Amino acid sequence: ILLIANSLLIGFLIYYALRNLLANFTYVQIESPVQFVLKMIIFGICMNSSYFIVGQVIDIMSNISLAIKEIGEIVAPTNAWFHTDSVQTYGALDIDVQDLKVDLLSVSAHKLNGPKMLGFLYRRDGINFPSLIKGGDQELKRRAGTENVPAITGFAEAVSLLPAEVKEEHRQKYLSFKHQLVNGLKENGIDFEINGHLEENQLPQIISIWFKGFASDSLLTNLDLSGISAAAGSACTAGSLEPSHVLAAMYGEDSPRVAESLRFSFGINNTSEDIDYLIKTLVKIIKK
Repeated sequence: ILLIANSLLIGFLIYYALRNLLANFTYVQIESPVQFVLKMIIFGICMNSSYFIVGQVIDIMSNISLAIKEIGEIVAPTNAWFHTDSVQTYGALDIDVQDLKVDLLSVSAHKLNGPKMLGFLYRRDGINFPSLIKGGDQELKRRAGTENVPAITGFAEAVSLLPAEVKEEHRQKYLSFKHQLVNGLKENGIDFEINGHLEENQLPQIISIWFKGFASDSLLTNLDLSGISAAAGSACTAGSLEPSHVLAAMYGEDSPRVAESLRFSFGINNTSEDIDYLIKTLVKIIKK
């Protein structure tokens, strides 16, 4: 099994590996160059024909995109299965499972402003696996239990409200927020660096920033007191006191940015005035 950076999946694999329900897995850190990752996959497939490969389209703490299409092309001719976590990208970027050559793809409704606690798993024809929840024949015998029909309907409605033109409108809006935030911090003399990239081919709605010399937990507390929600890690690590394993992998565990970075996410209800307020609040906190 080859895993590329996702706290929830790492925990899942470690749990089963420790109980001898999983033969082995290899964790390729997020900072690994694409070519190295691809070579690791080729090596893994050659050594074990039953590999199950897991990757995120884009890591949410660094906004680094992974070579999903290139990985899919390598895996497609083999017996391995390729799953990708598209929770952050579905509804933000164009996704074509045939073009990406993925076997499994997971999505969550709340990222589209749909109902919480609901998602879907795309499964390519011919991919069969045992049911995790036993007791009923729902979901083609893959997940027992009565379906939440109202939530499913709400998810479908959320998807229908995102045609290509609306998606592009949102993308441009969020990109403008990113640049507004970055430019505002620069104009106010804030010492910071962006984690990952600020390129337009990255997720438009997420930005991770290292505020040099300021602990992320202190910044979060002060932002919260001002009515602003931000994060020092992914939702998968909510409640954990450990720093982001992604940033630690990228910059080293001893790098100050691991404990001094915040992630900001934009949504459809945010306005340019909200970003101005965020900038003013950050400047006030950092310069007080």
